[in-house]
Amino acid sequence: IPGAVRFDPNMPEGLRKPAGSSAPMMLEDDTILAITLGEHGLTIDSHIVAYSDKGQDAGFILAILDYAGAGKLSLLNGGIAAWKKAGLEVSTDSVEPEKKTFEIAPRKELVVHNDYVKANLDNPAVTIVDVRILQQSLGALKHPLAKRPGRIPGSILFPITGLYMDHSYLK
Repeated sequence: IPGAVRFDPNMPEGLRKPAGSSAPMMLEDDTILAITLGEHGLTIDSHIVAYSDKGQDAGFILAILDYAGAGKLSLLNGGIAAWKKAGLEVSTDSVEPEKKTFEIAPRKELVVHNDYVKANLDNPAVTIVDVRILQQSLGALKHPLAKRPGRIPGSILFPITGLYMDHSYLK
């Protein structure tokens, strides 16, 4: 989409701690998140519309932005495929975002840690949802960073890909 800023949700750093760190894949510190978001031209007051070819990528970015306190967030239903299908203009130009200051207002209640999950495994008011791909949830495929295959006891299987059809259309 002309003017869109590329924001790779799988970037090696800036959103999550690197795979080789002592806390692999955990959210980066708030200061680093704010810098990363600002470097991509985002502000907390921007209306941010995310799209991708895979819905879970756009959804991940929106979840990070929600945690960071951005209040005006949207998902382009159908992603780039829907945009093209509508006959709208596309571009191959690279966009260099104007760096801005992202005044992070973290919503700490959206993130819990292992101790909380462990303490609430039998709490009927808390539902633990496993959003990984089905093969990982069932223990048939081990995530490269996991010590062993399987899932958290009592968690509900709900692979994130189940929310999206091809090309980011919501189901």
